[in-house]
Amino acid sequence: MSESNVVYPSVFVVDGKVDIPPERRRRRHGNAAQWLLFMLVFLALSGVGILGYFIWDLERRTVAISDTASSNAEKMIGIQDKKEPGKPSAHITGCNCSTSGDGPLHWEAKNGDAFTFDIDYKDGALVIRKEGHYFIYSKVFYGQIECQGKKRMFKHYVNKKTERYSGELELMENRKFYCTSSQDSWLGNSFLGGVFHLLEGDQIFVNVNEKSLIRLKGSTENFFGAYLI
Repeated sequence: MSESNVVYPSVFVVDGKVDIPPERRRRRHGNAAQWLLFMLVFLALSGVGILGYFIWDLERRTVAISDTASSNAEKMIGIQDKKEPGKPSAHITGCNCSTSGDGPLHWEAKNGDAFTFDIDYKDGALVIRKEGHYFIYSKVFYGQIECQGKKRMFKHYVNKKTERYSGELELMENRKFYCTSSQDSWLGNSFLGGVFHLLEGDQIFVNVNEKSLIRLKGSTENFFGAYLI
């Protein structure tokens, strides 16, 4: 075979260092910067969206909680309206000592601080409507303007009338000697208080042995009351 028929492969010489044109390098850097900017904008918009969602969700939950609280409050008000206003009680004031004789002291039962609830007031007495244990109290302010050397005793007491017994039953009593010295005047306070079982229809009232000794100083000095415990 002749050498003229032999085909030899082409030989290419490749240099290990490939020189990339500057324009192509700038294009690559520009694309990377644009991609980074796009990602930053995307992340920012995503953050705004997520924050907006949390704000919307918080407002939704707040409105729901407010509606629930309002509904519960309305239910509680409705329940309270159905309940009884309170227990039987009374507070009467300003002893009217113009009445003569040994009868009970008379009081103001409506005006000022005076009131009665589920307890009646009649002729100086509190009339019980509901059986139970009641705390009864009374205070009087009394004194002698001119003692004139007279040693005497002042008696303050709370009595009860009931259909089960005839007459009056004494519940509480306070005694005090006055004008025990040569002084010209003498003033004092007497307070009574205690718990008693009362029946429907029972009447409780206050009396003193000398009404002329009661000093009229308004509703804060002389009062009488009771309430169911």
